[in-house]
Amino acid sequence: MTRPTLIAAALLLPATLLAQRDDPTLAWEKRNTTIAYGAVPVGRHTLAELEIGGTWRLGMNEASTWSTEMPLLVGDRLLPPGEYRVNLQRLDEKRCALVANGSGLALGGGGDVRVEGELADAKKKTKKLELEWEKGATKDQPGLGATIHVRFGEHAWSGETTLLGGKTTKLGKFQLTVFTVPAKLVEGRKTSPVPVATLSKGKAKSLEAWNLVLNGDEAKLVPWMTAPTDSFGFGEIEPPDGERTSTGSVAAADAQVDEPIAALELVASSLDKDRIEVVLRAGKETLTVAIDVPPDGK
Repeated sequence: MTRPTLIAAALLLPATLLAQRDDPTLAWEKRNTTIAYGAVPVGRHTLAELEIGGTWRLGMNEASTWSTEMPLLVGDRLLPPGEYRVNLQRLDEKRCALVANGSGLALGGGGDVRVEGELADAKKKTKKLELEWEKGATKDQPGLGATIHVRFGEHAWSGETTLLGGKTTKLGKFQLTVFTVPAKLVEGRKTSPVPVATLSKGKAKSLEAWNLVLNGDEAKLVPWMTAPTDSFGFGEIEPPDGERTSTGSVAAADAQVDEPIAALELVASSLDKDRIEVVLRAGKETLTVAIDVPPDGK
């Protein structure tokens, strides 16, 4: 990972100058997305010094993390529910991206999800690193539009995303939440895996959760990603545990609707012993998902 002068200087600041860790959180339909970071005071160096292609850890002490209880729509990609190490990457002279490290692994491979935006002069200089969520509009959106703001001294960066809501139903000892994934992405499952729902049990620290991922005619229940904790969060990022993953099938049929359904919706769900069946609709399709309960979920 590239560590420009900005980062090296920040690491030398005495601990007495460090602020309390802030956890900016945005809630939508009783679910949260949070970016946790250690606030670092502004020194002699600026974000403008970040090299093109380089990354900044976006904070102080432990690695910064991004956790979300719902999918986030970023362009035409989804950030699946889970927890990710996060950093800021310089793309070119004018743009940076907030990168959810390991998010590609959450879907079985591919590049990480990144929120792109322009680096600009701040309207008001800050004395320390500040991260903030700003609510946007819900009109003509599949969820809640939101902006992530990063401010550091004389520079500021902002990126756009959309928080997807969902409908939760009880399924035996589990909670099944189906999210309002745009029909276009659901239809695109034939070329790119798409997370459409979560299966969970327990609460808070005892929560066990899986993402239901559709990939062509295959379905998987994949454990939520967790950010590394070793080496102060900068350890190796591990893919989801294959032994905690289950595989099933997706059968598509004509939904027999006059107008395409704009976003994914739950039609029915059932649990018979250790077998789950979920019926979904999106676009002009009805999808029947049949899948085993994950091994450690039994």
